[in-house]
Amino acid sequence: MLIAGALEDLVYTCVDERYDLNHYRMKIEECGPILNSLCDRV
Repeated sequence: MLIAGALEDLVYTCVDERYDLNHYRMKIEECGPILNSLCDRV
């Protein structure tokens, strides 16, 4: 469950409601590879 918690924290860090749509889209692009690499390790 520690890994799931860490992933959840990362998602909330990457996807922040305060960002406008363009910034949000940019953050998704930045965080996508990070999330994918984490998921590959699980």
